[in-house]
Amino acid sequence: MISIGLFLLGLVCISAQSNEWYNWYDTDNGEGDADILPTLSCPKGHFRRLKTKTYEQGGIQLDGCIKCPIGVYGDSTDLTSSECTAPCPKGYYNDEEGITSIDDCKPCPPGTFGDEEGLTDSSCSGLCSDLNSRGRQYFSTEKALTNIEDCQICPPRYNHHSCKANLDESQEVKQMTFTEMRIIAAGRAAYPPLW
Repeated sequence: MISIGLFLLGLVCISAQSNEWYNWYDTDNGEGDADILPTLSCPKGHFRRLKTKTYEQGGIQLDGCIKCPIGVYGDSTDLTSSECTAPCPKGYYNDEEGITSIDDCKPCPPGTFGDEEGLTDSSCSGLCSDLNSRGRQYFSTEKALTNIEDCQICPPRYNHHSCKANLDESQEVKQMTFTEMRIIAAGRAAYPPLW
């Protein structure tokens, strides 16, 4: 075992080994003693950390198992950091505590992109429709994009509302021409125009 620290037991320092708990307790005569408790093995998706507690005699105490936080996963046992195994990769997010595999990370939905690791909700890093270049709107029908530049330009004559995530051909709305707008403004056509 690897020594991870020392703690004070009365006037004697005792080496604390990884995977061992030292428990301070008072004996009947008021003097302290230490026991090594059984190894605690946290399951996948959880971590534990050493936490210093101040007692009258001093000492160290190990916290219990804690679920890995959102944005990361824990695919092995005995993790000792809230970073767990690793963050979910770019293009993926995790909005649940305690996931146990990189496969549990969810892909950023169509219409979004994830350009950083450890994302924590389905909005990922942003929306493709946030990109506007020379008056052109952008969209995506693919999941797990890792960069806003992976978003696609909306087809000509379609507005950005029809280019959102989950593009459905039957719901596409043509962008109106100037002539069509003038007809509607004059009250000679119903809005929206039906094609």
